[in-house]
Amino acid sequence: MKKVFSAVILSLALALALCSRAPAAWAQQPERQEPGQTSADKEAALAGLLNDAFHASRTPEIYADIRHAVRELYLPYFKELSRDDMASADPEFAARIAVIIPVLEYSLKAAEELDPVLEESRGAMMSDAASLLAKYMTREEIRLAGEMLSTPAARKGFDVLYAVSRLITGYNREDMRASKELTEWMKGLKFDLKDNPFTDKDAAPPPPERVAKAEAVVADFIRVSRIDDMVADIVRFINDVLLRVETLSDDEREQIRVGVQQFEFFYNLGKSMSVAAAPAALAAALDDEQLAQFHLMIISPVTAKGFGLIYDIVRASTAFNTRDIAEFRRLAEEAEAGRSSMGPEAKRLMEKEWEALHKKWHDRLWASLSPETRTGLERSIEAFEAFVSEEHRKFQRDSEAPEQEERQL
Repeated sequence: MKKVFSAVILSLALALALCSRAPAAWAQQPERQEPGQTSADKEAALAGLLNDAFHASRTPEIYADIRHAVRELYLPYFKELSRDDMASADPEFAARIAVIIPVLEYSLKAAEELDPVLEESRGAMMSDAASLLAKYMTREEIRLAGEMLSTPAARKGFDVLYAVSRLITGYNREDMRASKELTEWMKGLKFDLKDNPFTDKDAAPPPPERVAKAEAVVADFIRVSRIDDMVADIVRFINDVLLRVETLSDDEREQIRVGVQQFEFFYNLGKSMSVAAAPAALAAALDDEQLAQFHLMIISPVTAKGFGLIYDIVRASTAFNTRDIAEFRRLAEEAEAGRSSMGPEAKRLMEKEWEALHKKWHDRLWASLSPETRTGLERSIEAFEAFVSEEHRKFQRDSEAPEQEERQL
């Protein structure tokens, strides 16, 4: 099964491949001057390449979507939750919201203050990065990087990253209100785990009418979740694309083929068992009113949208074809073959230069924030990190307690 899941995420690896072609991956010994090409020529080519990658990756669009979602959706959502009775009745829940809200508020404030600075400095930042890269990349490596960026595989990889971002940004205010209502209902839902025929043989079975309603709930869940479509796309991608990659060894190809057959078999088995048993279990655990409310939750627009966004990731991840993979792999192998090994001293020098460049622009951007925003952002992040650390310690203590009790017994 591990081979199957590795195959499924192969396309995600392609999406990240361009990002992984970071300076450390391309770098070699500090570059000697090539005949016919000045350092300025290479710097200009790399600056253009970085600018192309910036836009091809849809970074501006993703950044704008995230800011809009935080400002218009998540911040109002958490503020409303903080005023609800649900938060006051649950101190731990209220504490979580209390540390999240300041981080979102000051992050938005910082983003607004940085807008003009980033717009003015983007060209200089790319120029600095290009100047540093020009010391470690040859003309041939720059050419190959440009070819990799222009491949269909790169474009499809960026589509995967955008689809992932939509899991955060793909909602609207009505979706957030519906999500809040569903969350409140789920928190108040009480399953009857004792008085049912699964745990008590003397308990009365649920009436046939309720079982029929539960069958409709299960059928709608399968339809709304689009799980059949996702499984079909994954299986098609493995059979029609991955298994036809020429560089696979016979053993690897056979392992993947057996894995996908097992995946299909167990999925179909699990689905048939769920369709057969789940309605009875739901009908036994929920009363008529709860079952009706649960059905409304399953067929609600926000539930359908959530599953739709997940399906978009699967479709983008399985959109690659054998030509995409072969072309991208050829360029990557060509680049790897032409890269000379990097000595420890050169690697240390390069890392030091990148750290210095990062610090230079971090300090400039940080200094451009108002004192109030800097202080608020620092304190809110520190409070959030301290809260997360404390929650992690509590989780560890709770998880270790049963083991200690067992050892004592």
